[in-house]
Amino acid sequence: TSLAFPDNAKALFGAGSDLQIYHNATHSYIDNNTGNIYIRSNVDDDDGGNIVLEAKAGENGIIIADDGDVSLHFNGNSKLATTNTGIDVTGDVGGDSATISGDLTVDTDTLYVDSTNNRVGLGTDSPAKQMHIESSTGGTLRLSSSDTSVGAGESLGQIDWYSNDSSGSGSGVRAFVNVVENDGGLGRAYDMTFGTGQVATA
Repeated sequence: TSLAFPDNAKALFGAGSDLQIYHNATHSYIDNNTGNIYIRSNVDDDDGGNIVLEAKAGENGIIIADDGDVSLHFNGNSKLATTNTGIDVTGDVGGDSATISGDLTVDTDTLYVDSTNNRVGLGTDSPAKQMHIESSTGGTLRLSSSDTSVGAGESLGQIDWYSNDSSGSGSGVRAFVNVVENDGGLGRAYDMTFGTGQVATA
């Protein structure tokens, strides 16, 4: 036995017709005007049934698993799933910005941010200083110039020691190490220069 409703005829539920189900010849609607809408499985007992939403027949969109995860799918393939500790993402993650409150781990120790001690580790998941680089062959810090035609006197990179103490001569660079081209722009020889002082000029 079936109930047939013509286009725009509504099945009404509730004393105030708060729940309405209908089709307008183009789209189908479930309208609720009071409280929440509950879509439930395993109501009488735990029989292991899931709730599955499919945008196209046979192609999973959202799966709410019994006693398990909630997964979002793209073209039928799972891309994001909840876990007992957070979420699991399959594929790339893109966004305009991200704010993380807590530690950040990338590939165990490729990049590790210790939020408790405000330290960053590269090659280590236990950084001992604000920046800690570790490798079995020795950590390397590289400063590189993107200029493909280094001119005479141009810098390849500089390290500054900066003071925020505004008393006396004021805040500024107190010391620096710079590598400067010294071959008339031929790029074959470079000088390493050191500067110190109350307010060194880089």
